[in-house]
Amino acid sequence: VLVGVPADVTVECDAIPAPAVVTATDNCDTTLTVSYSETTNTVNDGVGTIIREWSVTDNDGNTTTQTQTITVEDNTPPVLVGVPADVTVECDA
Repeated sequence: VLVGVPADVTVECDAIPAPAVVTATDNCDTTLTVSYSETTNTVNDGVGTIIREWSVTDNDGNTTTQTQTITVEDNTPPVLVGVPADVTVECDA
């Protein structure tokens, strides 16, 4: 059984979470190694999908795999920098 696999989430492009540290338990095997991979990453220009996968196999060959889907969005509008303030001038200025 995998323990700590995060739920699917939707995040802003600047808030992608780090991969979780996932552990595993088994009724017979006490020395389990959890494998992690990022199977899909279609994030381009701040939008897309990341699919993370964790799996574990016990000494008898029983395997459990779970995934997390991270939907990455960019809902924050750009910020203009350097826009001059309004001014009042004479027509010959």
